[in-house]
Amino acid sequence: MRLRKWVETEPVQEDVELRRETARVEREPINEPVGGDAIGEEEIEVRLREEEVVAQKRVVAKERVGIEKDGETGRETVTDELRKERVEVEADEVEER
Repeated sequence: MRLRKWVETEPVQEDVELRRETARVEREPINEPVGGDAIGEEEIEVRLREEEVVAQKRVVAKERVGIEKDGETGRETVTDELRKERVEVEADEVEER
């Protein structure tokens, strides 16, 4: 009995939803009186975030395949002619045990 093992490769293409924040300055004209202490200098920091894909490959065993052979031994008395065939086997083709 022989077992043959091979690897199949299947291309995978997956759509992933990513979120990315952007900023834009909106100016709106108004015409309202302002108190004297409301005018001043100030710096405001706005942090923007962006998601990125981190993909990894890992090998995961999915199945174990094995072969089991069972044998039974019994005795029986048989009366007949015995004939044998002789076969030559090249060592490169078949491994003999």
